[in-house]
Amino acid sequence: MKKNFVLFAPIFPETFYQFAIALKKFDCDVFVIGDKPQSEINPALQANIDAYYYVHDLHDHHLLHAAMDYFISRFGKIDYIESNIEYWLKTDAYLRQRYQITTGLMPDALKSFQQKSSMKSFYQKAGIPFARYILLSTLDEAIKFANEVGYPVFVKPDMGVGSQRSFKLVNEEQLRDFFIRKPLLEVYIMEEYIEGDIYSFDGMANASSEVVFYTAHYFPNNIATIVNEDAETYYLTLKQDSIPPQLIEYGKKAVAAFALEKRFFHLEFFRLNRDYPHLGHKGDFVALEANLRPAGGFSMEMMNHANSVNAYQIYADVMMTNAVKPQPRHPQYYCAFASRKYHHQYRHNFETIRHHYQSAIVFEHDNPYPISLAMGDYLFLGKFETYEAVQQFFQFVLAK
Repeated sequence: MKKNFVLFAPIFPETFYQFAIALKKFDCDVFVIGDKPQSEINPALQANIDAYYYVHDLHDHHLLHAAMDYFISRFGKIDYIESNIEYWLKTDAYLRQRYQITTGLMPDALKSFQQKSSMKSFYQKAGIPFARYILLSTLDEAIKFANEVGYPVFVKPDMGVGSQRSFKLVNEEQLRDFFIRKPLLEVYIMEEYIEGDIYSFDGMANASSEVVFYTAHYFPNNIATIVNEDAETYYLTLKQDSIPPQLIEYGKKAVAAFALEKRFFHLEFFRLNRDYPHLGHKGDFVALEANLRPAGGFSMEMMNHANSVNAYQIYADVMMTNAVKPQPRHPQYYCAFASRKYHHQYRHNFETIRHHYQSAIVFEHDNPYPISLAMGDYLFLGKFETYEAVQQFFQFVLAK
């Protein structure tokens, strides 16, 4: 039976048009709600959808109601609505509830997954250690907690996207200053500061919360540092045989604990840089956060190049059939992301980078503001067989 699938705002990142191409390979009608006139959207997206509804403001629920009512009146019941973008997950859930679309997260469930304090209960259920924390209420409680776990501490919104309002506080003076400046109506979480590198476990779960595809990323420079210290973004998709076994084990346990159904996931972990008696030994993994969508930006392209797959098609296969088509083993690589900021001065210009890495660069693109604050103004993706080659790529692109 034909399914009706609404893609919500598959315009940024612009590579998300590939969701439509993948879905159209099935007996599926694909509709799009977007905030650009249809004449301005990617031609490949236009060629692979059955209807488009333009709204000038995706935050206006009245306009979204009009779009959904139009699709329903013309094509019948909607079976799916998905954005696969963190910023719009709440809107997805709202529209599912309003239009009784049962194939996805509803608002209450989504809230429990997106609140950083609530998601820890799922990691606890999975038996995965995580940092001690409190929800901030009074300054006295915050000082008491900080003295118990020791400075520095880390504060961030309990529900939020990105790290623009997240801070490392190294002493009581900074903690007191934070309390003076923090928004009164926003709930913040305070955690003990973990010395560790950030990794992610990424992939797709089927309707039984089984991981049917996975990969992993390593982030040498975390987003909070990038935003707060004006640093560059660089990270990599790991070669399949280099993914730490404990990360795979914890990732699969977390997916089961969250009971994810037909969803991409991006689960973040610390890899400890030293022993913590209550958490684990150096090299062990500790839960950080969970995101119920693909890794951000152009990470889907990185996943594809590293694993020689089409992750958009894997998504469509699972959404439409609950399975991934068996495929022969593909070549595996590291895929590296390195970005530049226009206000910094670098040793090598773009043409030099392109010439030096002409056989390795698989993608390049610019980023609009405010995405550029965290992801850089311009990025290069390179595909490599060894980790040493990745390190050389980072050093060359970011050299000043």
